Amino acid sequence: MLLFALLLSLGVESIQFLLRFFGNPRAVDIDDIILNTLGACVGFAIYKSFIPSHVGRQPVESVETYSDRHEDVLADSADSEKLKGN
Repeated sequence: MLLFALLLSLGVESIQFLLRFFGNPRAVDIDDIILNTLGACVGFAIYKSFIPSHVGRQPVESVETYSDRHEDVLADSADSEKLKGN
């Protein structure tokens, strides 16, 4: 998260720096990079504090799709047809 926030903030400030040569009056400051990165990390820490760490994902034992149910119905009806015929 730290690296992503740093690179994103650095990218924005780099674009601002390059646009200065085309008449953009925005100031480029290292403080913006530091504070944006720090703010992103603090925000991420707050986000993670609201998610319980002891709750893990439960493995999915089987996933039943519509086509699986449809095949089961067809198989059941075929079995019942066989029983009726005997």
